[in-house]
Amino acid sequence: MAKKAAKKKAKVKARAKARAPSAAVYYMTQTAKGAQIADPEHEADMKRIHDHIQRRGGSCKLYGDASDTAFITVIEGLSPRARNDLVQVIEEAGNVTATRFNIFKGGP
Repeated sequence: MAKKAAKKKAKVKARAKARAPSAAVYYMTQTAKGAQIADPEHEADMKRIHDHIQRRGGSCKLYGDASDTAFITVIEGLSPRARNDLVQVIEEAGNVTATRFNIFKGGP
C-alpha cells in the first residue's frame, strides 16, 4: 500500500513540476520607430512591459549592449501561456521587435 501512495505522490510532483513556471529569454531589437522616440516615451514603453510582467506574477532582468539598440531580457515566473503571449505585448507599441529563445535543459 505504501508503494502505491509513493508512486501517486511522485506522479503528482512530476505533473506540478511540468506546469511550474520557468525562465524565458527574449532578444529585442529597436525598430526605426523606436530609434526616433524620446527618452520619456521609451521609458513609458518599458514600464508598460514591466508592469504587464509583474501583473502576471513574473519578474525580469534586462541586459543591453553599448549602443542601446539590442537587449536580452530574462523573464521568470510566468506560465507557459503568458510567456507565449509576451512577444505580442512587447511589440505592441512598435518600438522594438522581440524573438523568444527556446532554451532546453541538458545537452550533449
